[in-house]
Amino acid sequence: MRVGESGVEPRAIKTGFFGTLFCLCFLLSPLLSNLAGVGKFSLGDMAIFFSLVISIFSLRSIGVFCMLGLVSILLLSCICLFAYMDSYPEGVFVLARMALYVACFFIFLTVCKRPGFASGLMRVYLRLAVLFSMMLVVQVVSYHLFGIVFVYLVTPLDIQPNSVLGLDIATQGFRSGGVFKEPSYFSVFVAPAVIYAASRRHYLLWCLISSAIVLSTSSLGFIFIALSLLRFFNAIYLVVLLPIGLALGTLVLTGIIPILPDRVMETLEGGGSLSIRVVEPFSRVFLDTKSLFLPNVEALRDLADPVLATKIWFNSFTYAVVVYGILVLVPLILMFCAVGVACIPFALILLVTANGLTNPYFVVSVVTLSVLMASVGKYSIARDADALKVLR
Repeated sequence: MRVGESGVEPRAIKTGFFGTLFCLCFLLSPLLSNLAGVGKFSLGDMAIFFSLVISIFSLRSIGVFCMLGLVSILLLSCICLFAYMDSYPEGVFVLARMALYVACFFIFLTVCKRPGFASGLMRVYLRLAVLFSMMLVVQVVSYHLFGIVFVYLVTPLDIQPNSVLGLDIATQGFRSGGVFKEPSYFSVFVAPAVIYAASRRHYLLWCLISSAIVLSTSSLGFIFIALSLLRFFNAIYLVVLLPIGLALGTLVLTGIIPILPDRVMETLEGGGSLSIRVVEPFSRVFLDTKSLFLPNVEALRDLADPVLATKIWFNSFTYAVVVYGILVLVPLILMFCAVGVACIPFALILLVTANGLTNPYFVVSVVTLSVLMASVGKYSIARDADALKVLR
């Protein structure tokens, strides 16, 4: 059935066994990244490695930007390797880890956009996003209505304690990430679904996942919801609604309409997460660095110190500059070129507010959003073509 006859997309291409296995390993890797694996590698890392093996055997061709990005990160890594061997051999593992994940990004993006993989990835991801959102809602509602506190996936392999158990509910409130260990992890995972739902006008899906994000109290999640709202409207609507939105936003941000949690207000006022995630990392890297063209060995030594590391945090962009120097902008810019214009704001937000270039979160979320938005574009083209046929 063609698009336009009943408002649905063409029948999805069936994904084979290895395609389905790839989708599960790839999409569940963020969830598994909190479970200890072998040595310094989490189960999430191992899921990414397994997905990479399937991807390499499935790779038929690669786009220009992905090829250039892959070459640039490998070449830059080889150059930086000499600097590490000379001044900080212990940093080779950090360099190799980031090089692997950035290289995986370009490979996964190429493979996931193939028709067979894309349809399977979308289907599995959207079901997981709905399932995880419903689980979070049940958890939060159970606490507020019945006083029941329970968590998901608590195992002896946990690398990080669950936020529900790690925080004092009496003083810090009930903050849940659902099956994830922290609210921001949940928000990063489901953000592509929120943006996709807004782009396709799937109001029920958008309301469900947005509600779960709000209940998680993640400040980062509120940014993703705001980003998704821009997808509901075309340019004409935005011109008309912009003054109304600015007025309402002013009332909310000034506290006249008190609908945002206190910790979100603190972040929007320049404190809390905003200061920790953005202001402090940029100040440390760009104001306290002797040379931006070389790896920041001093910062890496501080991160390796158990005492000093508790007082230091870098977002993805500043951490990449620490590991590679400012030339890391080359593969990062090629990332933006490869994912498409619609995904750039989301990728940029993740780079400056989260630290995910050395774990599965950035790769999975940005690649998944790129696949989802590509399907939105194909749907729009098919819908417009169908409309033209009707006019004829």
